[in-house]
Amino acid sequence: MPRVNIYIRNEDYDKWLEIKDKPEFISTAINKLDLALQKLEKRRQQTKIWNENNKERKAELTLRNIRKYRKTDEMKRKDRARGLLGVAVRRGKIVKPVICDTCGGGGRIEGHHEDYDRPLEPTWLCRKCHEIVHHPTSVV
Repeated sequence: MPRVNIYIRNEDYDKWLEIKDKPEFISTAINKLDLALQKLEKRRQQTKIWNENNKERKAELTLRNIRKYRKTDEMKRKDRARGLLGVAVRRGKIVKPVICDTCGGGGRIEGHHEDYDRPLEPTWLCRKCHEIVHHPTSVV
């Protein structure tokens, strides 16, 4: 039998155990994973149905969460940096390049702030490279 490394949560000890070459546990682990995926899919369907039936409430909750998020200090720093960069570009103090700093491609170029305390020093990236920076594991 091939070597299989599966990690499962041991509820008695509230930690994860590694199971190696133990066929009796492998089927249990697979069953637990399958059950977890079924529960996740059921929850997604329930959420979708709730959202369709409660559009006004969903919109209200979304707005409340956005307002709460906008009040955080981190979000204020981001907004300030974006605003200052936008003003500098419009006034001509900073010239927005036509090529990406990473791949050299053209198209829509966006400013990416590595440090929001230095708002006038962005990295200029195309949309694809900017997505990769923010979501490295997703496929673009």
